[in-house]
Amino acid sequence: MSSDEDPIRSVTRADIESRVGASTQQGKSKNSDGRASRSNNLAHTVIGTARETRMLGGQLGSVSNKRNAIQSSKLTWWILGAFIVLIAIALILPNPGADLTILTTIKGKLPGVPEPDAIYRESSVDETVETTYQPETSFVRPDDLGRAQAYAEQDRITTAIQNLLTQAQEFENAGNLDIPADNNAAAMYQKILVLEPSNSEATQGINLVLATLLNSASAALSEDDRATAQGILQRMQRIDGKNRRTLSLENALNQYQNQQDEQATNITTLLQSADTSLGEGKVIRPTRDNALFYYKKVLNIDPANALASGGIERIIIQQLELVSQSILASDLDAAANRLNTVETLSPDNPSLALLRAQISALTAILLEAQANSRAETTLPEVDTVQNVTTTENITEIKFNRTQEQIVNVEIQPENNSEIALVEARVVDEQTSTALTLNQTIMATGLQHYYHGRYNEAYQTLKPLADRGVARAQFRLAVMQQLGRGTAKNEAVAEDLYRRTLPAIRTSAEAGAGWAQADLASLYEDGMVVGQDIERAFSWYLRSAEQGYSGAQTNLGTLYYYGRGVEKNREKAIEWYRSAADQGDAVARDNLSRLGVK
Repeated sequence: MSSDEDPIRSVTRADIESRVGASTQQGKSKNSDGRASRSNNLAHTVIGTARETRMLGGQLGSVSNKRNAIQSSKLTWWILGAFIVLIAIALILPNPGADLTILTTIKGKLPGVPEPDAIYRESSVDETVETTYQPETSFVRPDDLGRAQAYAEQDRITTAIQNLLTQAQEFENAGNLDIPADNNAAAMYQKILVLEPSNSEATQGINLVLATLLNSASAALSEDDRATAQGILQRMQRIDGKNRRTLSLENALNQYQNQQDEQATNITTLLQSADTSLGEGKVIRPTRDNALFYYKKVLNIDPANALASGGIERIIIQQLELVSQSILASDLDAAANRLNTVETLSPDNPSLALLRAQISALTAILLEAQANSRAETTLPEVDTVQNVTTTENITEIKFNRTQEQIVNVEIQPENNSEIALVEARVVDEQTSTALTLNQTIMATGLQHYYHGRYNEAYQTLKPLADRGVARAQFRLAVMQQLGRGTAKNEAVAEDLYRRTLPAIRTSAEAGAGWAQADLASLYEDGMVVGQDIERAFSWYLRSAEQGYSGAQTNLGTLYYYGRGVEKNREKAIEWYRSAADQGDAVARDNLSRLGVK
C-alpha cells in the first residue's frame, strides 16, 4: 500500500513531530516551576517516545534523536537523585508505603506521574502492571507482647494445677473426699477443671470420689438406711449432678422408694386383716386366716415393724395366760398345746421352763391321786362311816389329762360307805393340788422378782392376782408403785394395797414371813397405813430372822441409813450378805456399791 493509501502512518508521524516540538517549548516555559515539573515532562516525553517508537515501528529523524539523548541524560540524573532521596527516607521513616515505592522504582516504574491522555488511551491495555504487596518483615511483631503474656499465664495455670493435684491427693489419703467444705479432694479437682476443663487427672479424680460415695450409698440401701443414701446423693450432686454415677444412685433411690411404698401398702392391708381376725377370735386358728399368720407376714416384709411385733407379743401373753388357766383347770393337754405355740413364737421366753415344770408337777400330783383313788376302791368296809345311803349305782371320778377316763370305779350298792369316803378324799386331793400349784407359781414369780426379772415376774403373778391370791396382788401393787415390769401407776397400786391389807395383816400376825415383810414395807412407805419406821423395822426383823431374803435386804438398808434403829454399817452388810446368798439382786447391788465382795 502507498503512502497516500496509508493515512494512519502519515498522520501519526506528523502528529508526533508536532508534539515533540510542543513538548520542547512547554519544557522551556516551565523551568521556573521546579525540578519536579521538568522531571515529569521528561519522563512523559521519554515514555511517550518509547511508546511511539514501538507503535510506529521505526526511528524518527536526527532532530528527534538529539532531543532524546539530551532528555535521557537529564532523566537519568533525576532518577538517580530520586532513588537516593527515597533510600534516605526509607532509612529515617520505615513505613510500608516507602518500601512499596522503592520496589516500584527499582522495577523502572514511577507511579503517580500522569501520562498524556492520547498515549494513555492507546497504550493502557499494553502497559497495565499488577503490583503485588509484600507483607511486612520485621524482627519485632505487634503480637509478641501478647504471646509472651499468654505464655506467662499458661505457666501460672500449670503451676496452680500441680499444686491443686498435690492437695487433692493429700485429702484423699486423709479420707476427706468431699467434706469438709472447700477442704476436700473433690473441691480441688473442681478448681482444676475450672482452670483447665480438659484436665484428665482431675476428671479421673472426680470419678474416683463419686465411685467411692456410690459404694457407700449402696451399702446403706442394702441395710434399708435410705436417709444415709439420700444424704450421700446430695453430696454427689454438689460435685457433679450429671455424672453417670450420680444419676445411677438417683435411680436406685427412686426404685427403693417405690418398693417401700408398695411394701407399706401391703403391710397396712395385712395389719388390718390381723385386727379383723382378733376381733373375730381367730388368734391362731384357722390356718392361714388368723391374727398370728398376718402378723408373721408383716414381719417377713418388715422385720422391725413395731405393730406386728407388738401384736405377736400380745398373742404370746394371751397364750401364757391360757396355759396357766388350763393348768389350774387340770386340762394339761390344752396347756401343753398352747405352751407349744408360745415356744414356737418365742423360744427364749422365760416362762416356758416355769410352765413346763408346773405341768410336770401337776401330772405327778394327778398320778399320785389316781393311785390313791385306786387303792381306796380295794379297801374293806369302813365301819366308822354309818348311815350313808345313795340312789346311784355308779360313781365316776375324772381327771381330764388325756381326754380319757383315768378312774372309773363301779361300786355296788352295799358299798355306799366306801363311795362317800372316796369322794371326800378326791375333793381334798383336788384342793391340795390347786394350793400346791398356786404355791409353785407364786414361788416362781417371786424368784423372778427378787432376781430382777421384773417382766417375767409380772407375767407369772398376774394370773394369780386376777384370781384373788392376796400375796400375788400385793407383789403386783409393789410393781405398780415402782414401775417394775409394768407402767408406774400409784393409784392402781394403792387400790391393790387396800384390798390385800386385811389378808396380809392376818398372815403376818400368824407368823408368815412373807406377810411380815410386806406389812413392814407398808409401814415404811406409809402406803395405806400411817408411816411408822419403828414398826417397819420390827416386822422386817421378824421376817428376816425367818430367812426371808426381801426382808433381809430392806432391814440392811434401815441399818445402813439408821432409820428406826441406830446406824450400823456392819449390820447392814451382814443382812445384805444373807439376802445375796439367796440370790437377791438388790442385795448384791448394794454390796457392790459398798465395795464389798
